[in-house]
Amino acid sequence: VFLGALLLHVAGTWIIPLVDRDEPRFSEASREMRERGDYVIPFFNDKYRFDKPAFIYWTQIASYSVFGENEFAARFPSAVAAALTAVLLYGWGRRAGDERTGWWAAIIFTLCLQVFIHGKAAVADMWLVFFVAAAHWAGYEVLADSLGRESSSAGRRFARVAFYVALGFAFLAKGPLGWLPLLTVISTKLYLREIS
Repeated sequence: VFLGALLLHVAGTWIIPLVDRDEPRFSEASREMRERGDYVIPFFNDKYRFDKPAFIYWTQIASYSVFGENEFAARFPSAVAAALTAVLLYGWGRRAGDERTGWWAAIIFTLCLQVFIHGKAAVADMWLVFFVAAAHWAGYEVLADSLGRESSSAGRRFARVAFYVALGFAFLAKGPLGWLPLLTVISTKLYLREIS
């Protein structure tokens, strides 16, 4: 699942120059962070850039270290995030249903037009999607008993930790928008309480 999705999303990322207004800004801010050796405060054209949290910059810096400073390296982290999300959805689909459900979840996600676009773009969106999906799966596992699914107390404890870790990384990927899974879990708990 991972390799298939990754190959689909990296295909051609080195051909097209950075487009839109966001790709060059993210890429240049990452390049300037790397050049300065300051991995906390992003700069763009020697001015502070606090538009987005630092996670995308860190992933692009790591990619630049491996592949050099080019279009492919700037876009590679988004392709990895899209492929990891496909794997996550495969696992969640298997847990919620069966092997076939997992495959369909991964395939449909990977072939979605918006994923195809953002999986090839040097922007923070795919990392947000990955961490939000991880938080939702962890929230699903936390609520497993309420949803009529079997789960162990150790599994629920792990899911709680995973939920908050995913929320933290989602915040680092895109800011407060990453905390939306909290609303999903809270509203589900309230809804389940009402129908009990």
